[in-house]
Amino acid sequence: MSLSEIDTQLYAFRRNLVAAASAGTGKTHRLTALYLMLVLGLTSRGRSDDDDEAAPPLLPDRIVATTFSRAAALEMRVRIERALVAWADGAPEAPFSTEVAARLATVRDAPPPELLRRRAAEAKRAWHHARVDTLHGLAGQIVRGHALGLGLRPDLVMLHEVEGRALTAEVVSEALGEALAAGGDLTLGARTLLDVCRGPGGVAEAVAAFFDRLDEEGVPASSLATSDHLTAARRTLDELGRVADACATLTKKKALAEAAAATSAALARLGPLGEDGAPAGLPALATAVEALFTARLPKDGGGPEAALRDLRAQLLGKSATNPARAAALVAWVRAAPDMERTERAVVTLLGHLRERLDRERRAQGAIGFGDLLRLARDGLAHHPRVAEAVRGGIDVLSVDEFQDPSLVQRDLVYLLRERPDRAARRAPGAVPAAADLVP
Repeated sequence: MSLSEIDTQLYAFRRNLVAAASAGTGKTHRLTALYLMLVLGLTSRGRSDDDDEAAPPLLPDRIVATTFSRAAALEMRVRIERALVAWADGAPEAPFSTEVAARLATVRDAPPPELLRRRAAEAKRAWHHARVDTLHGLAGQIVRGHALGLGLRPDLVMLHEVEGRALTAEVVSEALGEALAAGGDLTLGARTLLDVCRGPGGVAEAVAAFFDRLDEEGVPASSLATSDHLTAARRTLDELGRVADACATLTKKKALAEAAAATSAALARLGPLGEDGAPAGLPALATAVEALFTARLPKDGGGPEAALRDLRAQLLGKSATNPARAAALVAWVRAAPDMERTERAVVTLLGHLRERLDRERRAQGAIGFGDLLRLARDGLAHHPRVAEAVRGGIDVLSVDEFQDPSLVQRDLVYLLRERPDRAARRAPGAVPAAADLVP
C-alpha cells in the first residue's frame, strides 16, 4: 500500500511541518504513527528532498510530544506504548504495520525486521523516560528541573487552586488596605476596584481570575494599556459636528434641521475637552443632542439622515433608546478625563498587586498552575545557558492543537526550537521569531 502525498511528507518528516486536520480525521493516529517512525528510525528527518536515507532512530527521552489535555496525553502515551510492545514482540499485526511497510518501501537501506524489533525493544525499555505531556506539564519539567539556573528555589511547591485563591485573597486584602491609606492614584484605583467588584471579596476573586489569564497569556501587568478616552470623545464630537452640519443644511425635515443647527451651535460654544473637569456649555449640548437624536428620521435612504442613524447606532448598540444614546454621549464627554485617570490608577494598582503576590509566592517557595508557562518562557528567554541545555535535550518537538496558542505558549515552543546561532545573538528577555527556528 502506498501513502497519500500528505502522509508521505508527514512520515518522512524532513523539515518542520504544520498539519491542519479537523476532528475525526485521524490526527492522533498520525501523530502516534510518526512517533513510532522516529523510534524505529524510519523518518528522513533533516534530509534533503532527494535523499531517501533514513535518519537514525531516537529514544523516547529525545522526543517531546505535547497535546492539549492530560487525558489526551495519556491516550497518546497508551497508544505509543502498545505499538512499541507489539513491535518489540514481533507481533504479525502490530499497530501501524501499513504505514511502516510503506516507509520501508521508500527509504534507502531500509532496516530489516529484526533491527526494527530491537529498536522497538530498546524504546520500550526506555519508555519510563518518555516525555508525552501537556505544554503546562512540559513547562513544569523545565521549571522544576532547572530551578536553580532560573533563579528559583529548588523546593518549589505547586499551589492547589484553593490554596492559590486563598493566598491571593490575603495579599489583595492587605494591599487594598494600604492603598486606601496611601492617597493618590493607589487610593483611586482601590476605590474603583472595590466599587466595581462590590467589596474586597469580589476584588480578590476578580484579581485572581485576571492574573490567571495574564499568566496564561504570558503578559505582565505592567504592559496593560489604558484607553485614550479624551481622544475618542473628541473624535466622536467631531463626527457629531459633521453630521449636524450636514443635517442642518441638507435635510428637508424642518424639525431635524432645527435640532441639527442647535447641536452645531452648542458644539461651537463648547469649551475644550481636557483634564480640568467637564467643559463649559455641556448642559446646552445635552439638550441639543437629545433633540437631534430623537428627531424622526426616514426609515431608509442615504444622505445626512443615514449618517446620523449610523452615529446613533454606535452608542450603546442597537437595543438602546435614542434618549439613552444622547445621555450616554454627554456622560462620556463629561467623564472622559476622569475615566482615563481612573484606568491608569487601576492599572498601577494591579501592577502593585501582581508584584506583591509574586514576592509572597517566592517567599513561600510556591507557584500557581498559571505561573508555569510564564516562568518557563521567561526563564528560557533570560537564561541562555538553561535554554541551551533544555534545547539540547530535544531532537523532535511535536505540538498537538497548536492552531490557537496563547502568546506564552507560542514563545515557549519557539524558544525550544531556536537555532543556536540565533540564540547566541538574541538579547536576554527577547523571544525568537518563526524565522529563527531550526528548519
